[in-house]
Amino acid sequence: ETEPVVDVDALDDISDAFHTRLNRDGMSTDMVADLTFQALHEDRFFVLTHPNITLRRIDERHHELQAAIREQPETGF
Repeated sequence: ETEPVVDVDALDDISDAFHTRLNRDGMSTDMVADLTFQALHEDRFFVLTHPNITLRRIDERHHELQAAIREQPETGF
C-alpha cells in the first residue's frame, strides 16, 4: 500500500484552525449579504469583505498579477 502524499489528519487540523479563526474574526453572513446587495444595487463588481484589505495590499497584488502576465510564454492569441 502506498503512503498518501498529503497527511489528511494534518489537513483536518489546518481546516479546523481556519474555521475557528474565520468564526472568531470573520464578517457575519448577514453583513456579507448586505454588502453584496449594496454592491449589486450600486452596480459594483468588487465586494471587499475582508477588513484588512488595504490599498497597499491591492497594489501589491496588482503588481504580482502584472509580473505573472509578463512571465507567461507568448501563446499567439
